[in-house]
Amino acid sequence: MTLITSNLGPAILFGVVGLSVPFLLLSYVHHFLWGNQPANWPRKLPGPRSIWEGFYALVVMVLSFLVCTVLLSFHGFSRDYHPTDIEVKWLTAIWFVTAAYLYQVEYIIRRSLDPKLNIAAIPSTNKPLKPQLFHPQTNTSIQLPPTLSVVNIGKPNDSIPPDIDVSDLPNSETVSRIHAKIWVQGDIYFIEDVVSANGTFLNGTKLKPKNRYQLNLGDRINLGKEDLVTFILQAKKDNTRSNLSGAVSSKKTSHS
Repeated sequence: MTLITSNLGPAILFGVVGLSVPFLLLSYVHHFLWGNQPANWPRKLPGPRSIWEGFYALVVMVLSFLVCTVLLSFHGFSRDYHPTDIEVKWLTAIWFVTAAYLYQVEYIIRRSLDPKLNIAAIPSTNKPLKPQLFHPQTNTSIQLPPTLSVVNIGKPNDSIPPDIDVSDLPNSETVSRIHAKIWVQGDIYFIEDVVSANGTFLNGTKLKPKNRYQLNLGDRINLGKEDLVTFILQAKKDNTRSNLSGAVSSKKTSHS
């Protein structure tokens, strides 16, 4: 009994460290590859999605290992048992198949819980959804240039010409010439404040300059303090094609 008690502490510590290290490693890998933390989340820390992916990856590895262990138990193995090459190949294949099924289960559950992933619930349409910035102060919308991966927001300057020029909007004096950027990565959008004079705010939270924050439909972006120059990210069905050449000019659409 004394021997078991004396070995219990180190065993628990070894187990905690053995599980924590891969969990943290997987969370940070997901964070650096697909980091999409909320606007007020510390930039260097994995967001909730990355933490979940790290945790579930660890669960998948452990459960897949247990499945292989159970299968080996039917073989009647002992400490001196050494699997053959073909058995190792079969166990490896079973490990990967088990992991794939566990990830499929996780995806199905997450899809049923997250409306954004439930594609079947979205009515089919031939009209593509194109993101746009709605400007409530003038009741107009500005389409995001579809051919750019980085959209610069600001006013005319000799350094980085703006793809979205806000100089004609009311209260544009609060906006810096090089104010913010919107990064496009597939269907995911990020916003970054480019060390503007009056700052960029996402849903009321001031953004840390030179850091990217993921955007979602309905998010409210303020260029400068207060609601002087505001944009709301929306999606609009659009059948028309806009020809953009040279420095991209923003296409504005009035809302009646």
